[in-house]
Amino acid sequence: MATKELVRATCIAGLMVMAAAIAQAQTAVGVPDMAAAQGSSPGGLVDLSRRHDDAIVGSWLETISVTGGPTFKSLSTFTSDGAFISHDQGSVITDPAFPHVFSSGHGAWAHQGGRTFTTTFLQLISDLSGGLLYVNTVRQTVSLSTSRDAFRVVWTAEFTDAAGNPVASFQGTSEGRRIKARARP
Repeated sequence: MATKELVRATCIAGLMVMAAAIAQAQTAVGVPDMAAAQGSSPGGLVDLSRRHDDAIVGSWLETISVTGGPTFKSLSTFTSDGAFISHDQGSVITDPAFPHVFSSGHGAWAHQGGRTFTTTFLQLISDLSGGLLYVNTVRQTVSLSTSRDAFRVVWTAEFTDAAGNPVASFQGTSEGRRIKARARP
């Protein structure tokens, strides 16, 4: 029995020495401590929102303002792998003057430095039968607040016809608020 306990204690001590040696080697070659680099929250969970390059990751409710035009809501999601997805309020327009459907926006985002990000995404605009009318390319500069729970955007939208010819362009601004998980009341 004493032999088993001695072997077990020796194995545990060996594992602890190996773990300490690996940690020391990582520090020596410049591998950061991930919990320290990303920030830890209570309970040991990693909080990526504390890092500037991933601080935009999550879902947001936006208020979009078109210069000289309407204001509407949009849902946007920035994924951790650099994808961007959005969907606007009123994506189906049945007005007889110009009935059309906007697809969700799909694209990419990039960190520019500090709290500044850029996105580029595309939307397809179709007639009510599904025929492609236009492609909308939206480019945005996103400025994240210091709280990381809000942002301001300056954007430009460029519409081309199905053949790729420029048709119209618009610009505007938006403000976003982070969507947070909340417990049921």
